[in-house]
Amino acid sequence: MTTVRMVRLPASVLVVASRAYYDRNRYRKLVETGGYLIADVASPGRIAAATGPGSRSEHGPDSVAIDRAEFQDTVAREGYTLCGDWHVHFRFRGGTDPSPDDRAAWRYELDHTDAPEWVGLIALRSEHAWEEVAGYVTTRDGCERAKVLSTLDDRDRQLLAPQVARSALLAPPATWQAGKLRQDIGALDDDAAGLKRLRARELERNLAERGFHADLRPLEPRNRTEEEPAALRRDFGRVLGIR
Repeated sequence: MTTVRMVRLPASVLVVASRAYYDRNRYRKLVETGGYLIADVASPGRIAAATGPGSRSEHGPDSVAIDRAEFQDTVAREGYTLCGDWHVHFRFRGGTDPSPDDRAAWRYELDHTDAPEWVGLIALRSEHAWEEVAGYVTTRDGCERAKVLSTLDDRDRQLLAPQVARSALLAPPATWQAGKLRQDIGALDDDAAGLKRLRARELERNLAERGFHADLRPLEPRNRTEEEPAALRRDFGRVLGIR
């Protein structure tokens, strides 16, 4: 039986990728961009968030280089570790297959970490939208394709965009205030969990109108408090029509 590798992404990862893409390509230059994936040192196998490219990155039409030294020490100071990276490919220049340079970069990153594997994400971009996110896991034995699991849809990710824009994730690491990265990641996790519960309630209400009773709950447990913050309920409830 063939085993399929799974890579689970927090909802904020694709929001960070979208914002970083638009920041770099607002004048239609169409250059690649990317960033790192980070994990809590207490849970090194679970991706916690994605970063932007930082201030020392180099961007071209078919390549991007992120400076590991800009991130490594600051990420470690905040209690996280580098566990992977993401970058953009364009539809008109190919698909989601990694280039030889991509594979070499993933192996280099793996050789400079204590982790047993390195996750590489390739986000495929057409002119106006994301088409696919492909995952690859590099180990000492080689590189294999992985299935990417991401929560929430595009509409819900748009609701997370203002919070991502205010977070440390897109800012250069040298500007991060102590503790803010963890605070921002926690807030994004809570907002995403609140959205999933609100979507479940919306579906329950639609089913009830058709004579069905359902008690739907998100598959993933909440990271923090059980009750949604009042602002979260107000903002998301207004968009979804839930009070």
